[in-house]
Amino acid sequence: MKAVVWNCRGAGGLLTIPQLKEVLNFHSPNVVFLYETKNQEKFMRKVQRRIRFDNGHFVNAIGRVEGLAFFWNNEVLIEQVCSTDWYISACIVDKETTRHWWLVCVYASTDGNTRKEQWKYIEERKKDWGEAWVIVGDFNDLRTNEEKWGGQERAEGSFREFNRFIRENDLMDLGYQGVPWTWRNSWKGDGEVKERLDRCLCSTEWMNKYEKARCTHVETEASDHLMLLIDTNPDNTKRRRRFYFDQRWTKDPETKNVIKGAWSKDISGSKMFKITRKLKECRIAILEWRKTVEGNSKVRVHELKEKLKLEKARNEVGKSG
Repeated sequence: MKAVVWNCRGAGGLLTIPQLKEVLNFHSPNVVFLYETKNQEKFMRKVQRRIRFDNGHFVNAIGRVEGLAFFWNNEVLIEQVCSTDWYISACIVDKETTRHWWLVCVYASTDGNTRKEQWKYIEERKKDWGEAWVIVGDFNDLRTNEEKWGGQERAEGSFREFNRFIRENDLMDLGYQGVPWTWRNSWKGDGEVKERLDRCLCSTEWMNKYEKARCTHVETEASDHLMLLIDTNPDNTKRRRRFYFDQRWTKDPETKNVIKGAWSKDISGSKMFKITRKLKECRIAILEWRKTVEGNSKVRVHELKEKLKLEKARNEVGKSG
């Protein structure tokens, strides 16, 4: 199973959904957890349709802050979903072993006292989750100053409560691949601060079941937080993606020529066999044509991202000046 976890800082942002769809198309996750959506369920249902996920569970934002969204497709079996205003938990059934485990997605408070109460709540609830569970998301805390780059160092005592929570609940840090931080401010130079606020913690029993599991930090332009990509079995052969016909292709006159050429191929057999085979030929032809188009598009997307980074840098220089 693959899960994308992201503090998107507003699901209605101009770049948010395009950025999310780019990652989904590339990694094909079964589960997506968004926090700080800053939107209501009605809007998040539209997001669900845009990213083509079968199911969704939502916690409405309070005004224009907070808000959670949990999406999953039918390739993953989820028996139960629970939520509060700061976390969503889901009971997942492993289709290969039929064993249950819990995925707990959190958006912890920025207030230390509130976080302390949230950790106590998790400790009370864990008895309902059994031995195999994972807690992932934005913990809004660090374990040491080694997880902070730039800015003023924190007092060592400020890490005590978070480390106690991890230690007393026998949780293991899944670690990461990629850059070491998951959040950074918008400053440049001496004012830049980076921290590892988002992470994946798992119980010993879960880790024994999924010992090859990994967490990857995926850089984004749409938020000051990176995405987390959790993969329980990264050695699995990548499944073939479902074919979708993108309505935007109809605007390209070449689409008609590609379909016409594939459909006109001479195929022998029964009427139904011919139709089925012609549809397959069209799909293959479109996929081959799309590879060329997307190859050029990726170059263009990369160029636009670089321009965006340059523009952000110029804006920061302007602000500091």
